[in-house]
Amino acid sequence: MAVEILRTNNRDREESVCAHLASRFPSPSPPHSLTLAVAAHLASHLLASVVTASSRVRPSEGQSGRERYD
Repeated sequence: MAVEILRTNNRDREESVCAHLASRFPSPSPPHSLTLAVAAHLASHLLASVVTASSRVRPSEGQSGRERYD
């Protein structure tokens, strides 16, 4: 009987430690949401560099922007 009480106490203690650790360190997001977050982060930098580069390009004198793309 005493051995069974010790086992129960140990199990309860392990469960409380696991619950405490789980509350302190929540599980990470699912992999797909992490992938989307990384892709969005990379795309935002790529888009910013494209916008910056295109703002530096100016049409030559005498040409409108429309003529450039036609």
